[in-house]
Amino acid sequence: MKKTVFFFLLMGMVAGPLQACRFTIREIGYTPLQLQTYIMQLEVDTVARKDLFEDFVRVAEDMSGTTNIRYRIAQKSGLKNGVISLLNTRGITIARKTVSVAGETDAFYERMLFSPLQRTLEQQIGNVFAFVVCFYERNDRETDQKVEDALEQFRKLAPTLDKSVSEQIMKILVPASRRKEEEVVMRAAGLDPAAPESYVMILYGRGRLVGAPLKGKEITTDHILNQLVMLGTDCECGIDLSPLLIRSIPLQWTERMGQKVADMLGFDAGNPMILSEMSKILSKEPTTTVDEALTFAPRTVDLDKVLGKTKQRQETPATVSGPSKTLKNTLLYTGLFLGIILITGLGIFFFRKK
Repeated sequence: MKKTVFFFLLMGMVAGPLQACRFTIREIGYTPLQLQTYIMQLEVDTVARKDLFEDFVRVAEDMSGTTNIRYRIAQKSGLKNGVISLLNTRGITIARKTVSVAGETDAFYERMLFSPLQRTLEQQIGNVFAFVVCFYERNDRETDQKVEDALEQFRKLAPTLDKSVSEQIMKILVPASRRKEEEVVMRAAGLDPAAPESYVMILYGRGRLVGAPLKGKEITTDHILNQLVMLGTDCECGIDLSPLLIRSIPLQWTERMGQKVADMLGFDAGNPMILSEMSKILSKEPTTTVDEALTFAPRTVDLDKVLGKTKQRQETPATVSGPSKTLKNTLLYTGLFLGIILITGLGIFFFRKK
């Protein structure tokens, strides 16, 4: 009996790490962890224009907790009207408007959160893997072909990612005639709506951006593909995740959206236990840096040479069968697998001897 208990205890010790819960970057993107917040600020004489003050408070109370927007009132004595602004975390003004009568706050709020693009995200979140938002003309076939090629290559690479991807990528085209409607989204992403330049940005999770948007000549098939593949990467891959998590656009987040995401992922990304585990992962210091020239072709690894240089630190991940399988993980799981075989053999030996 003691031998049996000892055998299963050893099995549990070895198998335990294999069952450790792992998340992809995209899955963490559906949580509020490290999510960028915006500030909606009203500058007003709270005594002389009590109507504007109360109107702003009403909107703040109604929408607080359902968006990544926080609210602030700045007392400005002597102001005849109010000035309402949307600021990012660095204090940069995204939008600004003078309000003179109650009710104009609602119109400003509508402009901040409910553009055609933002409404599409609200409706489709939980149905797609990510959104590729393209700011260029329909007749720009050269740029569009680069995007299409990246999407096609990603579909072929999807089975090699840390978790299989079954959802499609949604491509959204915003021509120049519609940029005015998306002015807030573009400015929040650091883009100039008035510039004639072409832009491509990838949104996922709670309206997060995968790094910086691509501009002009930066729009290449490889750059788009790299950003898409990054979303399917294991969040414990050792890279610095902050560029993939912190930046986001203003977006409303409802219970219905949360339920759709939970149905898609198979778990509730807002569950306290899940958030706690993800927080521990995010608190770890990155051990490597992202290779800007990521390659997706399998790379041959000479284990004899690697094992003979154990004192030499490896700075960049070695790709084995996909974009995020590091040599470290390969050796770890190989060792665990051999350990399980060894312990199983010992267990069988003890049982037969008994």
